[in-house]
Amino acid sequence: MTRKLITAAAQMGPISKSETRADTVSRLLEMMREAKARGLRIGSFY
Repeated sequence: MTRKLITAAAQMGPISKSETRADTVSRLLEMMREAKARGLRIGSFY
């Protein structure tokens, strides 16, 4: 049986000392939203 598997990875890159935690988290959330828009699903596949 063939299954389709879509994976995602996020690489934050450097975080400057002037960047706040909120800025960093916002950037990560935006990457997660983009991954979802591309078809990422997290959870059970059965």
